[in-house]
Amino acid sequence: MTEEQVTIIIALIGLIITVIMNITKFATAVSKIETSINHLNDVLHEFKDEFKNSKDELAAKRQQLWQHNEKQDIILDNHELRLSHLEYKCEEVQDIVKH
Repeated sequence: MTEEQVTIIIALIGLIITVIMNITKFATAVSKIETSINHLNDVLHEFKDEFKNSKDELAAKRQQLWQHNEKQDIILDNHELRLSHLEYKCEEVQDIVKH
């Protein structure tokens, strides 16, 4: 082998080693990115499930509040009706007392 051939072989080996090292670094970086994306997907799914559960719980609580509000409205209406009757009776009594 001549000196030129040895130089070319050494240059090719250097080139191959450089390419392999860069490909290895690139593959490592891609692997880390893939792991991070998978972790983020898992976290996103957990948040999505928590949000859905929270949304369902809030809907149930809202329903309970509205039911309670409706009961209070009925009680309040009944109370106002009784007050009106009492006021009417009170006016009747006052009219009787005046006569």
